[in-house]
Amino acid sequence: MAIKVPFLQIQTMIKKIAKVTLIILAAIVLVSAILSISATILVNKNANDWIGRKATTSYIIVNLLSGSIHIKGLTLYEENEQDHFIKCDNIYVNISLVSLPFQKYKVEAFEIRSPEIIIHSDSSGFNYDDLIQQDTSSPDIEKEETKTSQVIKYILNNFEIKNGSILYQDAIAGGSIGLNNINFSLPHYSWNSKTIGSNLGLSLSSGGSIQLQSLLNLEDSTYNILLNNNALELSVLTPFLKGYLNMDTIQGQVNCDLALNGSISKTDDIKIKGSLSAKNFEIKELSGRPIAKIDLIRLSIDSINSLQKYYNIDTFLLSGCSLDYYLFDSTDNFSALIKTNSDTTSANMTLAVDTIMLEDSSITMNISIDTVITDSNNTNATSLLMYNINTLRINNTQLQFADYTLKDTFEYLIDNISFSADSITNRKDSIAIIAHASLNKKGKMTCNLTINPNDYYDMTLDLLIDSLDLVDFSPYSIQYTGRPIEKGILSYTNASQVKNHKLISKNAFNQYGIALGKKIKEDGIENLPVKQALGILKDRLGNIHLDIPIEGDLDDPKFKLGKTVLKTLKNLVIKTVSAPVTVTQKAMEKK
Repeated sequence: MAIKVPFLQIQTMIKKIAKVTLIILAAIVLVSAILSISATILVNKNANDWIGRKATTSYIIVNLLSGSIHIKGLTLYEENEQDHFIKCDNIYVNISLVSLPFQKYKVEAFEIRSPEIIIHSDSSGFNYDDLIQQDTSSPDIEKEETKTSQVIKYILNNFEIKNGSILYQDAIAGGSIGLNNINFSLPHYSWNSKTIGSNLGLSLSSGGSIQLQSLLNLEDSTYNILLNNNALELSVLTPFLKGYLNMDTIQGQVNCDLALNGSISKTDDIKIKGSLSAKNFEIKELSGRPIAKIDLIRLSIDSINSLQKYYNIDTFLLSGCSLDYYLFDSTDNFSALIKTNSDTTSANMTLAVDTIMLEDSSITMNISIDTVITDSNNTNATSLLMYNINTLRINNTQLQFADYTLKDTFEYLIDNISFSADSITNRKDSIAIIAHASLNKKGKMTCNLTINPNDYYDMTLDLLIDSLDLVDFSPYSIQYTGRPIEKGILSYTNASQVKNHKLISKNAFNQYGIALGKKIKEDGIENLPVKQALGILKDRLGNIHLDIPIEGDLDDPKFKLGKTVLKTLKNLVIKTVSAPVTVTQKAMEKK
């Protein structure tokens, strides 16, 4: 039997419910307003007592209906209470009230908009040191042990930082680094998450941008990172590098597109794949003169596995490299570049002073690098590392050399340097390398080298130097013989082979029209009868042809290649002068 409820009674019940609901809502709104006003007052009044710094906010809105907190115009000041350390336009937090009864803390959204952070350091430290002072009081171990462990269930969804900025100022170096347009997102993280994924993007005030995507596996501590940066400007490093280098400026742009995989628990387990490049690199001495310039360098990495010690570089390109190297009485310009004060050791600042200028579009270098590690007790120990370079190209490179240690400065330009090699790997018995260069705009050099990467004492070398103008080397002739070179052209060929640590080298010198000037008595380290020897060595056309074989055991500690060559030349000159008749007779027999 159905129970009939009068319409008026139902209407009265609905009105009562509506009134109660409105009263509850009004109470919630009132409480929210009270909390909002109270929170704003408390922060503005008591922040100094809570964190030791002055902090202000325009207003704080607490909405108990939606479970949200909105903070507007939050500013955390420096210790002087005048300059700001952190500023933030808006902070919005939305907490799920439904999950609270189930002892679960769930944040549906957490957004920080337009935060600005200024970090500066000087001789006394950083401007945030007072905020991170550790509590020196010892914890009550007994009380901690009596507490029962309880899992706190928390969920964080949609954490975002939008349009942030960080400015770092170093008073000691006198430089600053600005990070702008910082955007960070963490879609989900909870007490039982197995993975954490995040995205970060930012730009530098000096130029360039960075994009970073990461995924961390919490179960096995492995990570995957995609790193991309575009045209990062190196000039921002100038004031910081000046603490280590005697330099004027450094500039250039760096790009990278890398995928990194590894393990946080195993720091040596890193896998890398991708590409690196730099262009318009230049470093200048204090005088403002460039010491090294690189138009373009590019490295394409097929795979690098540090744990397995496997390095496979697909392509290496180098073009437009220019190096200036100068010798002085007690140093050279590269050594002088590095500061050697008590705070900076040369070991920590071993910069690539032999920096090479890389690649034009026609250059390609594939590199697989296999480093050989030998056991101290076994010189034939097998290689633990594996390397491979598929293609290597170096083009349009030059070296400007000057020797200021001589009475007359020696200056020499080696340009149009090219270097090519394919399939450089320790998994093969030989690597073929071809090199070319122009010598002071007159001569030419060609080199063909074949070498066993697993045994550097197994190699062959064919070297040709053609049309070398000897007049360019007159400063050395004056220094070591006391006579200038007035004219002369040299061609030189070298055919060398190293097998079983034994060197066999054939050297052919062909000098055309060489002539020396008058003796400069106060100069000359060696008092060799060079002019007399040259006169005897010349044929009827005024040319000199010498074949000088060099052999030796590379395992013999007494065998020094440089000394052997000089000794051979010196003995030849002395022998020629002391036995002119014999030499002349042999020359006649050859004719």
